[in-house]
Amino acid sequence: MFSETIAYNLIDNSGEKILLPFDGECPICKRAISIHCLHAVLYEKEYNNFCAALCRCPGCKEIYLNKYLYDERFNSANALISSEPNRFVEKFFDEKINDISPSFVKIYNQALNAEAIGLDQIAGIGYRKALEFLIKDFIISENSDNAEAIKKMPLSKCINEYIDDPRIRKTAIKSAWLGNDEAHYFKVYIDKDVQDLKKLIEATIAFIVIYIIEKESDEIMPS
Repeated sequence: MFSETIAYNLIDNSGEKILLPFDGECPICKRAISIHCLHAVLYEKEYNNFCAALCRCPGCKEIYLNKYLYDERFNSANALISSEPNRFVEKFFDEKINDISPSFVKIYNQALNAEAIGLDQIAGIGYRKALEFLIKDFIISENSDNAEAIKKMPLSKCINEYIDDPRIRKTAIKSAWLGNDEAHYFKVYIDKDVQDLKKLIEATIAFIVIYIIEKESDEIMPS
């Protein structure tokens, strides 16, 4: 959905009606918002047209700047390139995850911070490392006698040999595949990105928490 606004065109010093995305996310408070544009400017750089929109978040009331690619054919700012300032907001996890792998929580949030400031190539590798700590710490919590062997084992082998729960196994394997794409020179899943990896890590976390809750309930009330 788009809303109409007037932008000052630096190319020919004119005012022009353009379409800006109506919905978005505040880069400061991270809430989903209806974008309130205070002022917009159109300009050209390196044979591309851009739109810079000064916006105000209706939630936290802060001012931020969105930069878009501008499509002259439709008078539309149709692709968000960046938002500044893009502040890092720490992600909190279920206490069961904190107990199993505090290292995962720390590494994941460092990767999240890197992503927030635009270090997308580093962030992906960070999420991959966080995943390995999550999976190995979970497996070690279930197989403490084999801890040293698990620490040295490749992640995919750990998943295949030690995770029996089909829900965790499925999302952990897919997460590892996408994570490897972030760490290696050759990319296999060219239509997937860091956001897809984060979704799979979230699913893996959810299934691990469910597994632990089910295990605890079985100990309290054996079937």
